[in-house]
Amino acid sequence: MENSVMTMTSPRNMLCKSFFLMSFVFAAPAFAQSMNNDARARAVSTLDESLSSSGLRNLLGAEYPQVLRNLDQLAVPAKLKGDGIYIEGWRENASQQHTSAVAIYPDGRIYAAYYDVENGAIRYFSSDQSPGIHPAIELWIRRLAPTVETIVWPGAQSGATALPKTKIATQQNSSDPSPDEQAALLTVATSIWSASLANNWTMNAVVGDLLSDATGEILKCSAAFNLVPRPVGFMPGRLYLAANARAVVRYIAGVNQNRIYRTCISAVALHYRSSIEIASADI
Repeated sequence: MENSVMTMTSPRNMLCKSFFLMSFVFAAPAFAQSMNNDARARAVSTLDESLSSSGLRNLLGAEYPQVLRNLDQLAVPAKLKGDGIYIEGWRENASQQHTSAVAIYPDGRIYAAYYDVENGAIRYFSSDQSPGIHPAIELWIRRLAPTVETIVWPGAQSGATALPKTKIATQQNSSDPSPDEQAALLTVATSIWSASLANNWTMNAVVGDLLSDATGEILKCSAAFNLVPRPVGFMPGRLYLAANARAVVRYIAGVNQNRIYRTCISAVALHYRSSIEIASADI
């Protein structure tokens, strides 16, 4: 594979062509579409502002269009340490088959990877050729499969990547929720994802706030659902969520049992997972 530099249109024109002409992702409920559009706008804005100085095109060369093509639908962007941002996306209805991940830092460092099921391998790129794989992208690789071949370009030889499924350790601080609040937040996370995932996450302050955002999106999406009482007076923030976790979990369980509104939970779970995992891992 030759890492050549392509002659392309301006970053803004390329992004407009690559993103804004794409079809919307969710057919029903309508909220899921608007949530995806909000995430799309944030990520597109970040890419648009970063591409001209980040060296993404130079780094990816001939693979640049492929990475962008797999960013049809966008997850909620995640803030990284060092003022970086992580952006993840996929082609419509193909989050496990055609997907890309990019981490961009203001100092010019950039890390990117993409996967297409037909090729059977993940291709990974690093601007500084640092050893190993960026930790946020490692989480993304782990989700695809534990033994998908990862080709690091340029640099190391290809090989099978088997990432361990161990609990992600994070450093607690005084602003984090109390143990009781963390336990309550864990029950909410489990109701949206599963115990097998949520038990590996640390319920720190950022995770709690993201869970609150995710819960708010589910409530908004399922506004017409009335078979189970809605949590009273929802207020954004982890403190409300922890204090009202029992009512929230009961409501989400009811939504999950409804064929029509189950989409609300699956959409939120898909779009928020990476940002929560990255916050949990304190990356």
